[in-house]
Amino acid sequence: MTIAVACNLADGVVMGTDSAVTIQGTYRGQEGVLKVYNDAEKLFRLHELPIAIATYGLSQLNLRTIESYIREFEHVYPEEEVVDLTLERIAQELWAFFYTRYKDSFGEALEQEHEKPFDEIEASKKPQLGLMVGGFSPGAYLSELWDVYVHQNSVEEGVVCTRPEGTFGSSWRGQIEGIRRFHKGFSFNDLDKVIGTILDHFGNEMDGDLRKKLDGVVGAAEYLIPWGGMPLQEGIDYTKFCLDIMINQTKFVIGAPTCGGNVRIAVVHRDKGFQVVTDTRFQVRPV
Repeated sequence: MTIAVACNLADGVVMGTDSAVTIQGTYRGQEGVLKVYNDAEKLFRLHELPIAIATYGLSQLNLRTIESYIREFEHVYPEEEVVDLTLERIAQELWAFFYTRYKDSFGEALEQEHEKPFDEIEASKKPQLGLMVGGFSPGAYLSELWDVYVHQNSVEEGVVCTRPEGTFGSSWRGQIEGIRRFHKGFSFNDLDKVIGTILDHFGNEMDGDLRKKLDGVVGAAEYLIPWGGMPLQEGIDYTKFCLDIMINQTKFVIGAPTCGGNVRIAVVHRDKGFQVVTDTRFQVRPV
């Protein structure tokens, strides 16, 4: 699954991923996680545009890496054809491009398994492949974030504006339980089980008024971050912090270390475009 983090800030976008790739399947009687490689590229620029793309979920389609398809997308859509497109249009084109290849990779097997046409199979029953797309539309002063859910059955469901221009904050995708516990102070699944157990003990059921009260109590436990005033350097530090949480969680707890390797972090600045974070102080340089 792996982890991807994006921050939409007043001065631009910070985006990061780990570099682990998990190979799952069956080989000589062994089933499950067969291998974890730790040097995959999952954070990309798009031509010379002020855009960053991070991928999570599936690491391959038809035995090709996601990076290979990103480069094919650049070949199919030369820079002169996309330079004037909004970030929304680029996200939509990415969904259409990947959905065709995703369907080619999984369509026949999933149709046989679920006994219905591929486009009618619920997204929750399909292997997950997501892209986070962040940066600046032509002429825009503020950046934005979009989610591309390739496993969704329509462009309306598959392309979602996560953070419009002027909406600052962070987004986490993939394996995020450790990050969520840090921010929220609890696990959503465990909290629901605790509440359900208490209600069952007293013979009560959840109603709207109780849910509203609980949401207020739970919301008060969340760590608050002033995203609008956060400089890019702190956004870089925050992104690495979140990536490290998940890398170390999967390193030490029971289970395969499916988040790992060296982190990849990039900044998209309104004037300097896509920049790769290179040194231990997380300064940025043009590439």
